[in-house]
Amino acid sequence: MNKPKEEKLMKKKIFVIVLAIVMIVSISAGVMAATGNSDTLGKGRNAEEELTRQEKIARAHRRMMYMFNEYYPEGVEGLLEVWEDHREFHEGAWENRQAIIEAMKEDREEIKALYESGEIDRAEARRLIAELRGNITAMRTEFSDVTEEKQAAQQLVRDRLEEVREEIKGLLDSEEVDAEAIQELLVETLELLNQHVDNDVLFHTQYLEIAAYYGY
Repeated sequence: MNKPKEEKLMKKKIFVIVLAIVMIVSISAGVMAATGNSDTLGKGRNAEEELTRQEKIARAHRRMMYMFNEYYPEGVEGLLEVWEDHREFHEGAWENRQAIIEAMKEDREEIKALYESGEIDRAEARRLIAELRGNITAMRTEFSDVTEEKQAAQQLVRDRLEEVREEIKGLLDSEEVDAEAIQELLVETLELLNQHVDNDVLFHTQYLEIAAYYGY
């Protein structure tokens, strides 16, 4: 195998796997707690489990929409927008992941074909794999650091959302409902939901910057 072709193959394989790691780590590190959508990838859920999850999300959306319509109608448009932003982010990530998985399958077939055709021998194949693993290990170490930061940031958002939910519940259980206080909490809820999406985008960008640092 000539040097330019070898380098091209090596870069292509690392690029595909790096992107896969970036996307998988990014989109599986946490999602919007208020919607109950805890797993964008849907790890092996069957149809019944998926339906139940979607039903829970829909129920949570209906409850939140009711609260906004009742106590903070000015925020309804913003609520719909943040839900849409969240959906688009994760749907795009899902589509990218599927495309990457397919590209990885094709890449493996290409390497297999090169080896079987004699363009690279076993020793060369092993060398390329060792080089690839070294780069991926280094990048995954940095990805892990970012993931820890993301999980911590998103946990703060989730914790506060839960506190706000309990505070609203307490107000609704009072003999006299303080509509103004509920509205203030719904304003904060909307801010927190937007912060969650902002975190998704922010940390996803950091994953991509790490990949770019390594030349991908």
